[in-house]
Amino acid sequence: MPVIKPIAGHTSVRGVSDYLQKDGRALAVDLYNLSWDEDRDAELDPDLKQDVDWAAEMDLTRIANGNDTPWRGKRARTYMHFIVSPDPKDKVTLSQLRELTRAWVRENWDDYECAAVFHDDNANEVMHAHVVVNNTNLATGNRFQNPDPRKMQASIQRLAEERGLSFFVDVSDEEKRRSATKGGAAPKTRQAVYVRRAEREIAGKGGYSWVADIRNRVTIAKRAAETPGEYLQILGLMGIDVSEASRKGGRSDWLYSMAETPSKRIRGENLGLAYGRKAVEGALKGNAAIDPGQIAAIAAKAVEVKDYAQLESMATALELCSRYGIRCMADFGSRIAAMGRRGDDGATSELRLAKETAKELRLLPDAARARPRTAMDQYARQRQRADASARAGEQAARLRQIQQEQQRSDRNRRAR
Repeated sequence: MPVIKPIAGHTSVRGVSDYLQKDGRALAVDLYNLSWDEDRDAELDPDLKQDVDWAAEMDLTRIANGNDTPWRGKRARTYMHFIVSPDPKDKVTLSQLRELTRAWVRENWDDYECAAVFHDDNANEVMHAHVVVNNTNLATGNRFQNPDPRKMQASIQRLAEERGLSFFVDVSDEEKRRSATKGGAAPKTRQAVYVRRAEREIAGKGGYSWVADIRNRVTIAKRAAETPGEYLQILGLMGIDVSEASRKGGRSDWLYSMAETPSKRIRGENLGLAYGRKAVEGALKGNAAIDPGQIAAIAAKAVEVKDYAQLESMATALELCSRYGIRCMADFGSRIAAMGRRGDDGATSELRLAKETAKELRLLPDAARARPRTAMDQYARQRQRADASARAGEQAARLRQIQQEQQRSDRNRRAR
């Protein structure tokens, strides 16, 4: 399950900014409600984000709204620093963690300036996020109140569940009573992948399991598609029909069935929590995009000749590509080397097998494709960079002016 650890800050944001980004250890930085915003500026050149001094902007906003001053005799809490740590068992990719963190920030801090910095430099090299939230509500200008830790935790657990990740349920006795009265709305299993005993026995004997077959086809579609429409289309090409399942326990889900044998059908969440509708739709948002047409064609051909071993190999390889953020064949080298340095022989072996499968079936391009840049693109990029640099300079000058005025005011007050 993911964990949120809150840390209160009482100084300038500069210190935590320098600490989180020193020596280039930040894997990525996402910004919200600043001069750069991940959603508002999604179409701009991401290199422009490097010109944003988010610590200076947060300090300026806080000082301009008078939220740097003590409150009722206590020094100001200038920012909150949250550490978002997913469950190590989930082995989330950077793209998955960024999408989960973005959803949590938008749900809880949509009216505040926020910076999310991503690391994997803890003892176990597990991916985690540091979210710095400035203390000023941009809609009201007021400083924030004490955040409810239980609400923060409940939010991240629900968002993790929706994305098929491990989660923890912490509900009140009254909520438990209401749930029991209504028949409950909990999934049948909390396991990301749920394999029944019968399925395990069939696999042990080397036999064919239609449940495992559906799971492999769903895995391939889930990792190849970027939108629900593509997902359903790829499943259709692989001979899987998808319909709305009954709202069992109040939960929305899909019902998967074999096109040739419609009686062989199963709810998504009965394959495991990661295969339910909410989890699939959440996973599509964080996918490392590959060529869905290529994947669908290979998978459809394997289905046609009933090559179930190839389907399973494809599903395993694509799952590992998603877990380790592999977008092209060149990425395998660095990931395998990283697992070797950690001494993780199991992961190293899995990645090598996935690399062989990806190479044999041509699942991935040799190198990441860069977007071609025209002369007009280059001109627009230069203008964007110049504008961002000018804004940063103006903000820094304004910050110095406010600080100087505050210092003069303090001196005058002491002189009186």
